Amino acid sequence: MTVAQKKEFLVLLDPGTNEVIGEMEKLQVHQEGRYHAAISVLLLDSRGRLIVQKRAAAKYHGGGLWANACCGHPMVGESAENAAHRRLREELGISCMLYRLGTLRYRAAIPAREGTLVEYERVALFGGIHDDPFFPSPTEVEVVQKVDWEDLRRMETAPWLDLYTKRPGPALRSQIEESISGNEVYRDYGFTDLLQR
Repeated sequence: MTVAQKKEFLVLLDPGTNEVIGEMEKLQVHQEGRYHAAISVLLLDSRGRLIVQKRAAAKYHGGGLWANACCGHPMVGESAENAAHRRLREELGISCMLYRLGTLRYRAAIPAREGTLVEYERVALFGGIHDDPFFPSPTEVEVVQKVDWEDLRRMETAPWLDLYTKRPGPALRSQIEESISGNEVYRDYGFTDLLQR
């Protein structure tokens, strides 16, 4: 079995307690809509523009949609922070300082190559500032852009990015600056069920 064929297992969580209850293969998790651990990284440049990527069309779900700098899942036994740094390298080919912003929980239907999958995640959010070049992986990312928050209204975005435009939204810059100055505040951004809308 090659690396490309290796199955990825995600960490399942109890929706009531957020405690780890097991692991399951990634595609099955999304087919069944199981609650699981995830990470997302929100990056700004020094002018305050949001760094977004257009997901590669070949991705198994959300292909062609605009999303935040990177997202993914901690591997079994991997910390959320290590997963965030790993995904930055894998998707954008970069490394930078990251600061813990908080946690956001959501459930949403995501367009997939074969029908629709369900993301039901407890997302550890990280933020940072990056002005250096990107070296995106073509299997992950079509293009990287820097945009103002209001520009997102004219883009076809992934459901999770829509949530991030509200929480933390434009306050992201001040939250990152607080963290850089040593006043990191970890926030709970609550739960949003987009399947009920």
